Amino acid sequence: MIPTSELQIFIWAAGALLAALVLALVVHIVYRGLPAGKAKDGLQTIIYEMDRHADDMENHEKRAAAIQAVMDILGWRRIIVPKVLVGWLIDAEVATIRKIQQATDTPDLHKGEN
Repeated sequence: MIPTSELQIFIWAAGALLAALVLALVVHIVYRGLPAGKAKDGLQTIIYEMDRHADDMENHEKRAAAIQAVMDILGWRRIIVPKVLVGWLIDAEVATIRKIQQATDTPDLHKGEN
């Protein structure tokens, strides 16, 4: 059985990830509905950074570095989580961001960039 403190950390992490993805959906929806202006430019910057993050996590070397960083943080707290699970969560996050872009018809802002 998982000790209570580890279970609480898992619940908080899952809740934070879910909240971040819901926030990403809200940002995309609001962006599509706003007229051109300062607010839309600000949201475009946020969408650009989310897209950049998703692009980075599709790169195998950057994804492996992110997994290792998470494993290092969890290891410090002596929480053992399989790398496969962390990788799966990153893949799910990237897939969700891509689906949000597709569902809201938000353009891929990094097309043509390195």
